[in-house]
Amino acid sequence: MKKLNYSCILYFLILSVIAGISSCSKVSDYNGPVVADKTKPDPPTNIRVSNFEGGAYIIYNIPKSQNTLYIVADYTINDSTGAKRQTKTSYYSDTTVVEGFAESKEYTITLKTVTRSNVESDPVTVKIHPETPAYLMVAESLKLESTFGGVNATARNASGQGITIVYLYNDPAYGKYVIRQQKYFDALDINYPMRGFDTLPKQFGAYVTDRWGNKSPVTYATINPVYEILLDKSKFSAYSLASDIPTQNNFPIMKIWDGIVVGSLNNNFWHSQFDPILTPKPVKPYVITFGIGQLVSLSRFVFYQRNGWDGHYWSDGEAEKFSIWGSASDVPRDAVLPEYAPVGTVLGDWINLGNFDFPAPPSGSPPSSPTQADIQWWSDGVGFELPVNSPKVKFLRFAVSKTWGGNEVAYITELTLYGGK
Repeated sequence: MKKLNYSCILYFLILSVIAGISSCSKVSDYNGPVVADKTKPDPPTNIRVSNFEGGAYIIYNIPKSQNTLYIVADYTINDSTGAKRQTKTSYYSDTTVVEGFAESKEYTITLKTVTRSNVESDPVTVKIHPETPAYLMVAESLKLESTFGGVNATARNASGQGITIVYLYNDPAYGKYVIRQQKYFDALDINYPMRGFDTLPKQFGAYVTDRWGNKSPVTYATINPVYEILLDKSKFSAYSLASDIPTQNNFPIMKIWDGIVVGSLNNNFWHSQFDPILTPKPVKPYVITFGIGQLVSLSRFVFYQRNGWDGHYWSDGEAEKFSIWGSASDVPRDAVLPEYAPVGTVLGDWINLGNFDFPAPPSGSPPSSPTQADIQWWSDGVGFELPVNSPKVKFLRFAVSKTWGGNEVAYITELTLYGGK
């Protein structure tokens, strides 16, 4: 027994030694913590710069030391505000990105090596000269023009970087310009209307800002808003075409302009056919067509989804993605619409006026479990803007390309339209 025990002990000792050797060999493969080493590291060397819009890439040689943890860059991005930034880059990379600069001018960047013992090297400096930042380029192209019920800002965002346009209004109630509205964009071409004003001359301003807090000079304009009207629903009429999805009995298309926005009240909504089940299955998009009884350019609309139906929000046949097509013809002919087409696409007598996504619950809750506030927001109707200067039309086609529940039906409670002649 004693011999056996000694053998076992010797066996486990040998295994421990082997494991220790293996462990030591692994440490040499990467920069492990050497906390006890308080040696001052060397700074980065062989520094090169590649400038871009609002920033620069700084490339360098990293000190050859197992104790190096990261390279830190300190810099001021806006001389007017004194805003500063710090960027830390792991020793795995030989490039630091510095960005957020307010102008296209020379800036000084301070670089230091930092060890795992939190010891810093002597600083080295490098000069960069960023190209014109995106927010200033957008501001250069920013124009304010009149539109239905207000003002419209247009701009070109060639880089597609994220910027925010902030609207100012010379409000008589305050006797000064105040922030009235703002919106984030990362699109290449920007059209941003602000509505809700009468047709008397108004003084507006707008500026562009970015995520680092840089602000462009303000663009000012005196605008006469174009008169916007609520379209008279008594002039609306059904206009069925062969490619429209069939309608269920007792849920006719006229329900979407009867002025009743509670969908569960006596089935006051339009519903595509579900009984008997359509054979073959309906092909997307699910389309309905109707006349509006007047030649107008649409500016916006309020969409009331089916509501008052417990537990059925953001589900079933509720529209998630949809388009609106229009025609100025007195008797527009049928055309099979695609699931998606760019705005302005013309198919026969029809032109695509806009593509839309119905938002997810604004609370951030999953669509399957909206809050009571989400449900109220849904039931109050959701507003959508059409592109500025939409062509005048007499007939509309509402085309649903995706439903929240993926069901092969669709329904609409009410559409309230605005525009002008």
